[in-house]
Amino acid sequence: MRHPWLLSTAAATAFIALAAFSPPSSGEAPCPAMAGVGADSAAGGLPPDPCREHFAHASGYLAYLQARLALTEDQQPLWGKWQQKLQASAMTEETDCLADRARLGSKPNALQREDAFVRAVGARLEAVKAARPELEALYGALTPAQQEIFDRLWPPMPPRPGDRRADAGKPGDKAPPALPLP
Repeated sequence: MRHPWLLSTAAATAFIALAAFSPPSSGEAPCPAMAGVGADSAAGGLPPDPCREHFAHASGYLAYLQARLALTEDQQPLWGKWQQKLQASAMTEETDCLADRARLGSKPNALQREDAFVRAVGARLEAVKAARPELEALYGALTPAQQEIFDRLWPPMPPRPGDRRADAGKPGDKAPPALPLP
């Protein structure tokens, strides 16, 4: 595949979008992979506002990535342009998510959830494509050491079962053994 990061970013967005439009359950995670998601909510399930939660996590992750890269003064403007594109699309995604949740109500059916999911993934894919020129300019200005960090940390992916390191997934790393499902 020519752009594997595009597929992984779309998959991560799809996971979050699906979670945002999933109906509330009886306190039990809809699937083992969702266990622990939104652990800061009262019931330990999805946070009360997954749309804003996703935006907050995305903003925090960009700040983390920026700190890890230790950008030079010359690299900062390129980072700023890329971050501005990402933040603008994230704000649009948040607004669209909130509008969908308000329109669909508390118990959307499967077809409504899938429609919302398709809209969210499509919007995310367009945002990734739109930010590509800024990403290429930034990546080209990074040192080889910074590129190695960036390659390991971008795009952000949901944690895999048994993966406890913050920057796991470095190319060449062995995949950790998966935890057995209950």
